[in-house]
Amino acid sequence: MVGNMSNIRASKLAMALSAFAIGGCAKTFEQTVGEAAADIGQFRINMVWAAHADVVAFERDLQQAKVGEILFLQDFVSTTEARLTDQISLKPIKGMFGPEPPTYTFNKGALFAEVLGKTRGAKVFCALAVTTPSSRACLIDRNDDGQFDYANWGFPSNANLFGVFGLTFPDTAISTSYELVNGETSRLMSIGIVFSGSAIKGYRLSLSSDNERQRSLEGALYHPDGLKPLEAPPLTIQTNGLPKTFEIGGAKIEISSIAGDVVTYRVISGFDPNTVMPIAYQGPLPSKSTN
Repeated sequence: MVGNMSNIRASKLAMALSAFAIGGCAKTFEQTVGEAAADIGQFRINMVWAAHADVVAFERDLQQAKVGEILFLQDFVSTTEARLTDQISLKPIKGMFGPEPPTYTFNKGALFAEVLGKTRGAKVFCALAVTTPSSRACLIDRNDDGQFDYANWGFPSNANLFGVFGLTFPDTAISTSYELVNGETSRLMSIGIVFSGSAIKGYRLSLSSDNERQRSLEGALYHPDGLKPLEAPPLTIQTNGLPKTFEIGGAKIEISSIAGDVVTYRVISGFDPNTVMPIAYQGPLPSKSTN
């Protein structure tokens, strides 16, 4: 009876997600899956990657860039990763990817990066690569004993690259061990500061990714606990007050002068490698895994 109830709940949730994906539901993603998963007791959403800036030596001399160009880039890497010590095969529940979903295998040595959010005290690690066209596999250690107890699937919250993803289906019981990797972790992406604007509309500094598809990082960076977006709005540059040092996202840039569409600047300091800065990103990421 319990198994039948779980299947019914999973089916309801699958139908709710399908309705949202098709666009036939006016409710938000959180409302849609929240109503369907309210009775599961394992509901997690708003997951973000635990990340921090990599250590890098910046050019300290004056440099020049044009409007639209990124003044500097700094790699962000995953803070902690879990390396599988055994091969594991995961089969999604029926209704997720069709009536007979395929089995996905991850080899010994495959890497999963830690994610933060509403984990209810559990350690959650997700595959860097998108496992299916619409989701990525996530593994859950509920009691922090070096053993994954459950698996789930992270689904995007919207069609953008940047955004939170949610573990919205019931957990599937598994048992596989892992070891933590805290050094030499995978590069997630590069983040920097872009110079934009014009003499008429004003000049600005804002955070930017190196992704050509979507550079804006508005709402994509989070506080260290992974629960609240980091406020880092674009900064307006008053040309009559130069030279001046600007700080955004913890990085500091000295703007020396602006002439037309050319800015002369100096990088004072980049993003702090000792500060966790979670990233809300739901697209594919570079992976060193062997899966």
